[in-house]
This record gives sequence, structure tokens and C-alpha cells, in this order.
Amino acid sequence: MENHPLIFHISGITDLYKDQLMNRLKNLNKFLIFNLDSETEKIYKLPEIQSKLKDINEVKTTTRKKLESEVNDIWVVKLNDYIKKLIKDTETKNCFGIIFIGNTINMKYIKNKVIIPCYQKFFLQVNFEHNAKEIIKYNLKKHHDDIVEGVFPLNYINLDFLMNTREQLQYAYGKLGYNVSNIDGIVYYFQNGIHDKKPELLYVVLPDKYEKIINLKKKIYGFSEDWIALSSIANGIDRGYEDGLPYIKEKEKGAFKNLEVECHVYVVSSTNFLSVQNSKMKFVTDRPIKIIKSMEIQNILNKLKELKINLR
Repeated sequence: MENHPLIFHISGITDLYKDQLMNRLKNLNKFLIFNLDSETEKIYKLPEIQSKLKDINEVKTTTRKKLESEVNDIWVVKLNDYIKKLIKDTETKNCFGIIFIGNTINMKYIKNKVIIPCYQKFFLQVNFEHNAKEIIKYNLKKHHDDIVEGVFPLNYINLDFLMNTREQLQYAYGKLGYNVSNIDGIVYYFQNGIHDKKPELLYVVLPDKYEKIINLKKKIYGFSEDWIALSSIANGIDRGYEDGLPYIKEKEKGAFKNLEVECHVYVVSSTNFLSVQNSKMKFVTDRPIKIIKSMEIQNILNKLKELKINLR
């Protein structure tokens, strides 16, 4: 079964805060987390970019701008390809979502940028002056030798430059719909508020096979996660999360036997679904729904074990 994980992006995370944020998110044990800035470093080491960077310092201004633009274009294509591949690869993995952390905009060439199709996106809120001073301290310590040798770009130890750049970057991401929040607010969202918005896709589990449209002329229930949808077909079962991990347990002895049946799983749009009693995971509709993808499951209980759901 394809997992269709939710996709998230957090930008504006400098080296000062990245490890702290990534460790706190990893402790939730629900997400695959990818550092886009690390991939950017790899991209900039490619021979096709290195040759252009070498030429940039040896040419006139007009040619320099052209080369810088070409470097940005290569970066956009490579980073887009990297993101698309990761999203495709994670469809076969059991995770709630993917969190991309890192920059996707070059302020010099903002028109050509990397756009990630996100369920939710954030930009880290900081005090501009304090953040700039911390960056200067960090750069003075880490790049001391390069500064002494005169090969380090001095703008990155310039308070006004760093403050202005940060403010412009925050404004640019804000125009793209990013929510500006501090680290605690971002982590809180992933811990508690992730279902405040209705998911774009839902899972519907039915015993019968349908080809393109499900039109039962009665209520159809959709669920935000595949394992919840699969377990919903049987009575006498309780389900939820504990320490960030999903579990299913019997409320009635022998209830798991009701899961030893086959079914069809349908991925559908949530457009015509409404929340059931303000639930963040269960939705209902009585309208015909178009099937996006489907899969036949021979044994639901075995599939839940395959998805590594804790059975109690």
C-alpha cells in the first residue's frame, strides 16, 4: 500500500538552531526528516557548478551575474529532483510525514526558486539583531583561518547585512504562505496541532471492489491514516498513539479475528468529507467519490503487522 505521507517544510533554520530542532522532531518518532542544506552543499560541489564558481571571480560584472544565475538554475533543478525522489521513495515506507528542513530560495534570484508542495510550512522566527550577532560569533569561531587569510566573505560578519538579509528572507517566505513561528511553536504543532486542518487525501476501506467511482448512496467514512482505516472495519477494537507510536488493542476478547479478512483500500480526495464530531482523523460523506488509487488487501491483520502497528 502506498503510504502518501504528509509533506512539511521548515525554512530559516541556521546552523545555530538546526541540530536542536531536528533532534526534537526526531524524538516524536513519526516523521522522516531531511536536511536540504546538506544536499545544497553536495550540489555546490558538483564539477559543473565548481567550474562556474571559479570563473565568477575572474570575469566582468555582466558575465558574473550570468554565471551566478546559471549556478542558481542548476541548484534549483538538482534540489527539485532530490525532493521529488525522496517523496516517491517514502511512499513505500511506514511514516506519518516527511519534514524537509532548509533553504529553498536564493535571494539574488528569487524568481527561480524551489517550491515544495506542502501540507504545512514554517519559517523560523528569530530576533533579527540577536540572530545576526550569534551568526557573527559562530562564523568568527568556525571560519577564523579563512577570515585571517582574507578568503571569507566579510558580509557574513557584518551586523547590518545579516539583519537585512534575514528580514528580506522572512518577507519572501511569508509571501509564499509560510507561517512564521519560533522553535517551540513549530515543535508544538508537530506534537499536537498537526490535524487542525483536514488532510487532502483520505483512506476508505470497503469489502467490495470499485473501479473509478464509489457511489453507495449512503454514508462513506474516510480516515486520515491507512492503519486507522484498515482497523475501522472491525468492532471491539481500540486504537491510538502512545509515545508517538500507533497501537491497536482488543476491547473485546478475540476481536482481532475480525481483522483476518480481505478488503479494498481506496485513496480519495477529502473535498466532500466532513469531520465526524470534530474528529481530526475520521470523516464522512454521502456523495459519490472519485478513486485516486486503490489496493486489494488479502488479510487486514497481516497488513497491520507489516505496517509495524503495535498490536495489543
